[in-house]
Amino acid sequence: MKQRYNYIDALSGILIIHMILGHIMQWASLKDSIFYIWSQRLLFFFMPWFFFKSGMFFKEQKNSSILKNSYKKLIIPLIVFSVLGLPYYWLKLYINDDLNFIHYILSPIKSFIITGNNAGNLPLWFLLALFGVLISYNFLYKKIHTVIIMLFSLLCGTIVSRLNINIPFYFSNILIGMAFYAAGNLMSKWQYKTIIKFACIIIYILSVSLFPQFVDLRTNTLISGNYFLWFFVGCASCIAFNNIFKSIENVAPNFIIKIGKDSIIYYTIHWLVISYSALILNYLLNIKEGWYMFLIISLLNIILLPIFATLLKRNNNTRFCIGLK
Repeated sequence: MKQRYNYIDALSGILIIHMILGHIMQWASLKDSIFYIWSQRLLFFFMPWFFFKSGMFFKEQKNSSILKNSYKKLIIPLIVFSVLGLPYYWLKLYINDDLNFIHYILSPIKSFIITGNNAGNLPLWFLLALFGVLISYNFLYKKIHTVIIMLFSLLCGTIVSRLNINIPFYFSNILIGMAFYAAGNLMSKWQYKTIIKFACIIIYILSVSLFPQFVDLRTNTLISGNYFLWFFVGCASCIAFNNIFKSIENVAPNFIIKIGKDSIIYYTIHWLVISYSALILNYLLNIKEGWYMFLIISLLNIILLPIFATLLKRNNNTRFCIGLK
C-alpha cells in the first residue's frame, strides 16, 4: 500500500476546501467579494499543486500497468460522476423550456469531446488531464531527461496559450500538467533542503504581495502576470507550502487530514451538491445569489460530503466508482 503523509493530506484538504468554497462563491455571484479575490490570490497555485504532488510520488511502471491503474483511478470516476451530473443539466434545459432532443443527448457528448467534462460536472476535466499526464510521463521517463520534459511541456503550453488554442482543453491541460508533474518529480528529493525551503517561501510572499500570477489551468488562459513566471512561482509556492505543512504536521486537525485522504470523493461530488442545491434554491425558493445562498450551499456541503465519503467507501462496488478498488 502506498505510504501516506499527513502533511500532504492536510494541505490537500485545505486546497480542496478552498476549491469548493471558490466554486460556491462563483455560483452565488460573489467573485467580486474581497474574500474570493484574496483567497484566489493567496492560493493561486492550488490546481498546479495536485499535478506537482502527483509527480512527487511517481514510480515507473510498465506502460500497460499504469494505463490499467490510471483508468481505474481516474477514468472510471470521470465517467460515473459525469453521468450523475447529467440530470441537473437536463432539468435546467427543461426548466428553460428547451425541448430540443439534440441538446439533451449530443450537447453533453460534444462538451466532453471539447473540454474533457460535461456541463453537469465541470471540475472533472482534471481527471482526464492527469490521466494523460501519467500515461505520457511514464512513457517518456528514462527516454528524455525530466528537465527537458518539464521545459518542453512548459514551452508548448506557453505557445498554445499565446496562440489561444484551447480546444480541446485537455491538449493544453496535459501539457502544462506535465510541466508541473515533472517539476514535482524533479524536486521531490530537494524541496526540503533549508535553502530551497526559505527561498521558495520568500518567492511566494514577494509574488503574492507585489506581482500576483494566475493562469486558468482549465482553459490555459493567462489571467494576470507572466506565463513563465506563473509556472516557476507556482512551483516555488508548492514547495513553500509543502514545507510549511510539514513543519506543522502534528497540529493539523484530523478532519482536514481526512478530507485530504478523501480528496477524490470531495472533488468528484462537490459540484453535484452545489449544482442540485442551486437548482432548488434558484427555481423553488427564488434565491439566486449572495451570501445567503453561499451559506446554505456551504452548509449542505459540510453535511453531505462526509456522508457521501463514508457511504462510497463502504463496499467494493461504490469503491470501484471512486477509483479505490
